[in-house]
Amino acid sequence: MNYSIIFDNNIDTVVLALKVRKDTPFSADEHSVLQKLLSNQLNLPIVLKTETEPFITPLIFKRWDTTISDEMRSKILELKDVYAKIKINIEVYPERRNALRQARERLNAVIAVLSTNCHISVEAITYTIYDKYVDRSVVKITVSQS
Repeated sequence: MNYSIIFDNNIDTVVLALKVRKDTPFSADEHSVLQKLLSNQLNLPIVLKTETEPFITPLIFKRWDTTISDEMRSKILELKDVYAKIKINIEVYPERRNALRQARERLNAVIAVLSTNCHISVEAITYTIYDKYVDRSVVKITVSQS
């Protein structure tokens, strides 16, 4: 989590900007509860600004390549340190119709890293291989609480 605090002598509130690794934006309720919690802890009125970024940025593969690079593996392995009860959704976008076999191989490689190295149960993983084709094959991993 990254954060910044802005103090302005002309206003009575503190602006607190949070950047959080979270695959979905904060709901209005989450935002409100977090703002109240922080305001109470700081004993100051605050204005909370939140920004989210995905746990794992989409994995981009070269055409016909199904091997997970060291950089991709290290991104996936960051999930080892995430809370215990998570659900993973994997979306695979092949670059063309005759690339579905490679899409499945990429999916299987990602699932292998998640289950073997991150100890995430296969039952916690859902996936979709889309028949919508893109310029470069993409694997998108989304994390949520179970």
